[in-house]
Amino acid sequence: MGGLRPDQARADYRRSLGETGELVALRRPALDSEPEAADLRARVKGGTTDELASGMDQRRRTIILLAEDVEAAIDEGLWPEPAPGADAIVKNDHIVVRGAPLNVDRVDSDTRRVGGVLIAYVIEAIG
Repeated sequence: MGGLRPDQARADYRRSLGETGELVALRRPALDSEPEAADLRARVKGGTTDELASGMDQRRRTIILLAEDVEAAIDEGLWPEPAPGADAIVKNDHIVVRGAPLNVDRVDSDTRRVGGVLIAYVIEAIG
């Protein structure tokens, strides 16, 4: 039975994001420190603009973030290791795109899996 293997999918995403993506950073606001993982490969897609209040707009973006970069940041101690079964990125983390911090609103770690292996996170961020 043919099909895409996780290692092939990761290589394809790595190549694609290397060509069409950009580097972003993750920050987790904390009382005592603010962990940061930088130079993560991602694809940032423009999204909709939500009106918060009269005259105050907030832009929503979709970000495809390479899972292996997040895993490497965890291994290097640059990003907190998640509890078993939990996502490494959670609501209210910040993703820094072109110097601007965006607030993570939703994290999808199911859609971009191959053979049960997470290939990329799909993140909705606001800012």
